[in-house]
Amino acid sequence: ILGASAIQIGMSDQAIIAFKEVISLKPEYADGYSNLGAAYQEQGMLSEALEAHKKSILLKPDNASAYYNMGNVLRDQGKLDGAIEAYNKAISLKPENAEAYNNMGLVLKDQGKLDRAIEACNKAIEFKPNYADAHLNLSFVLLNAGRLKEGFYENEWRWKTTKNLTHLRHFSQPLWDGKVSLSGKKILIWCE
Repeated sequence: ILGASAIQIGMSDQAIIAFKEVISLKPEYADGYSNLGAAYQEQGMLSEALEAHKKSILLKPDNASAYYNMGNVLRDQGKLDGAIEAYNKAISLKPENAEAYNNMGLVLKDQGKLDRAIEACNKAIEFKPNYADAHLNLSFVLLNAGRLKEGFYENEWRWKTTKNLTHLRHFSQPLWDGKVSLSGKKILIWCE
């Protein structure tokens, strides 16, 4: 619990110490290695993170979250095919894994496989309809695919992501819907 709390408040160095202590007391604790891997990743120690996730999987081969976390590390390392494999394994173990579908969509976008990326993001949304990050990521893929109307529509989900909640616009003026004519009117442009 101490290690997980340390990660949440941005103290991943303390989390690493806590998870190493847990592992020293209980060396067969697969989740301890997976959590250690997440803490290493927070610190940018990607090789160490990958090894920790591999150890977790070795101890508990059906651990979907370890495969998901390993996919995240591989993505950060630029090993996109490996990340896809890890996300697919996580999904095979936990088919409703919206987060794995979402992150796989990002990797597929990075690979230029836009149709497959759209499918992956839509699958994430199917399992978790109010998943703001998946909607936002879908918007980027749609925009990259030239599907502007759909992409801008999905992009409105950016205001519901944890990252952007504090940046929400608070103007009394209505948001322009793009349909009403602006002829003879003024428009306020706000830079996000």
